[in-house]
Amino acid sequence: MKGNLSFPPENKRNEPQLASAGPSLRSYTKPLDTFRFFAFMIVFIGHQYAVGVPHLIIIGFFVMSGYLLVPKLYYSSGREVNFFKYFLKFFRNRCLRIFPLYYLFVCLVLLGSRFDVFDFDVERSKFYLLSYSYNFYQLFNLENPDFSKELVHLWSLSVEEQMYVLLPVLIWLFGRKYNYMLAISAVLCLFLAYFFRDFISDNYYKNPHWVYSSIYIFSPLYISSFLVGGYFGINRCSIPTNLPLLIFFYVLLTAGGLLANYYLEGILPIRTLGYPHPLRYSYQWLWGYIAWSIFFAYLSLHLTKNDNFLYRLLDISATAYLGRISYGLYLFHFPVILIFNKYFDHRTITNVFISLVVTILVSVVSYEFYEKRFLLMKSTPS
Repeated sequence: MKGNLSFPPENKRNEPQLASAGPSLRSYTKPLDTFRFFAFMIVFIGHQYAVGVPHLIIIGFFVMSGYLLVPKLYYSSGREVNFFKYFLKFFRNRCLRIFPLYYLFVCLVLLGSRFDVFDFDVERSKFYLLSYSYNFYQLFNLENPDFSKELVHLWSLSVEEQMYVLLPVLIWLFGRKYNYMLAISAVLCLFLAYFFRDFISDNYYKNPHWVYSSIYIFSPLYISSFLVGGYFGINRCSIPTNLPLLIFFYVLLTAGGLLANYYLEGILPIRTLGYPHPLRYSYQWLWGYIAWSIFFAYLSLHLTKNDNFLYRLLDISATAYLGRISYGLYLFHFPVILIFNKYFDHRTITNVFISLVVTILVSVVSYEFYEKRFLLMKSTPS
């Protein structure tokens, strides 16, 4: 591995010149956005048929957020001496990207619920919806028959927003010791997962599926995912791409998951690449999250350097645009799926295709005529 990956000990941090000689390296690229769209498609199909690995893809989204955003926090914390200015600048930009569409969506859900468009009551969860803490409502209501399954996908958006509050504080306080912070956070996440499992099984759920499902949506578990992505993002000029190594890592993860489940549990979950949701077997709830985080972080590096085959393969303008609107795609897809499934046979290819087209059309209209107005108000590009 080339270069020195240690961080500058001084508070001054020199951001790398991304347009310098050598491989082109930028934070946002068409291959990265293309991957976002393909990742959304995995989530979409997984939610249609309850198959595949959408749970692993969500980890990938968290890691990529860390890969893109943590370097901005790291370098700006070295330039800015006032914490509140540093925090508010970052948080304002994230709010302009996230809040307008999210709260429009929540308003539509509340309105639809009032007029019986949806078959669920959101009154009990209204506070959590409005405060971006829906994952905590979901955490303790998984067995509740009145729990609204139509909004389950909002847990990951809640985790992201909570990280947008926590990460600036962590990096401001411990950015000069990023390596130590990363290592400590990884160990801490293991202990938190272990103790949270005991707490939730003793006080809330007896069914192991719900115990490990609650771990899956437990926010602190993903601190290390964001920080791993951030580590690769900060050191993206120093870490070389190596596509065979990336493929080997993927094969190793898949084979490791399959073999661990086969020898320890007597099962062979091929359809989920050896990692059945919610990672309850073979202690995957302890090591699976961090292992896949490292893979997705290294993948992100390949998607932002133009010196490898994967970058050139995914350098597609049409799918990159769809990846750029992936926030809307993710937000709208689940209600669209459920509305279509309510009135049509959800197992037909025609229904799946139509619901996908409707999701894309709604997201395009939302992005072009609503979201862009707020994006133009940001002080830095998204």
